[in-house]
Amino acid sequence: MKKSRTITIFCIYSFALLCTCVNSTVYCQNKEAKITTIHTKGISISLGLNVPIGDFSSTHIAGIAADCSPTRFLYGIKSTKKLFFTYNGGIAYYLGKEEAVSGYAYDYPGYLFIHAFGGVLYNPIKNGSITLTAGPALGIYNSNTQFNLGSRLEFSYYISKNIAIGPGIILMKESEANPIWVASFKATLNFTKKAH
Repeated sequence: MKKSRTITIFCIYSFALLCTCVNSTVYCQNKEAKITTIHTKGISISLGLNVPIGDFSSTHIAGIAADCSPTRFLYGIKSTKKLFFTYNGGIAYYLGKEEAVSGYAYDYPGYLFIHAFGGVLYNPIKNGSITLTAGPALGIYNSNTQFNLGSRLEFSYYISKNIAIGPGIILMKESEANPIWVASFKATLNFTKKAH
């Protein structure tokens, strides 16, 4: 019951965010109809620090993450197009904590999370973007591999032409297990050029 309620709330939240993005896109396109769309191509590589929240934080400490996605943003350019389809793939590793069990030290094994997500990227301001993605993933813990579903909501602010920083929140969900929540902060480096 608790598990289905969490999934329902997450789906409603995701749908509401998507509707807001679409409505804002239509409004912005009408106001900025004279501005031409800038097309780019390239890749974005991100490195981040992930911090477990809730039950996951009792067994694991901060993790490191890396992912790659197509570039969907050009710094300093206003465009009529505000909403883009995007996707990314990546990996995160969480270090296990050590604790005393019956007078003996016990190290929790590390947790490896590999994902392939798809979703939308929305540019609400000139130098910032919001990304909502979801999709399949694999969780590897103590040599056991489990299929996961995951999702990520994040904000990126461009501090220079090719560098962005920003926070995010990640959901990892295995079947018959409680959802795992993680807060993240990452830096992104864009390798872009204008498409001809």
